[in-house]
Amino acid sequence: MARSDSGYGTRLLFGHVRGGNVATDRKARFLAGAFRLLAASRAELEEVSAALDRLAAADAGAEWDPTLREWFATALLVQIAPDGRAVTVINHGYADRARPRLPLGLGHLAEVEIAIPVTHSAATLAE
Repeated sequence: MARSDSGYGTRLLFGHVRGGNVATDRKARFLAGAFRLLAASRAELEEVSAALDRLAAADAGAEWDPTLREWFATALLVQIAPDGRAVTVINHGYADRARPRLPLGLGHLAEVEIAIPVTHSAATLAE
């Protein structure tokens, strides 16, 4: 998990990197650090999502560990508006009714963009 607070609101990353070894831990730290930088500097959560997917795909080709050339991460990107009245969620790879995107690092494999950011008002979340 990673968190970034800025003028865009509070942004959170929840995720899971495929695998279970030291290299997987490095990938998780890489994504968390990249998320913090992107979340603080990009106005739209959609921009954060797209950039994070591109970085994950580029890092998958790193020559330092050939066993992880096909790594990916499932992730939820969440944005809570500065006034706390709206929440936006972008889903990468978790099954739900919002039709998730492909996991991070695999977005380039999609033939058609299927992502639908889900936005709820505070009233909807309270119901």
